[in-house]
Amino acid sequence: LLVACFLLNRTSRLVVDRLLLPLFQRWPNAELFLGASCSELEEMLAPSGLQQKRSRALLRFSKEYLEAVAELGA
Repeated sequence: LLVACFLLNRTSRLVVDRLLLPLFQRWPNAELFLGASCSELEEMLAPSGLQQKRSRALLRFSKEYLEAVAELGA
């Protein structure tokens, strides 16, 4: 849900709806998402615009999420 909200910032719902399924099929969790390359993410996010900024932010978000989970022991 947070990824969808992030992508909806300055992008229409129709565009985001088309991006979410392929994005989550390719990287179904944060651990796998961290293995994504910026170039692959940028290519997938291109229809949404701001793909360079969004790819870096999503990778950072995944890293910070996993660090928080590890810190809290959840």
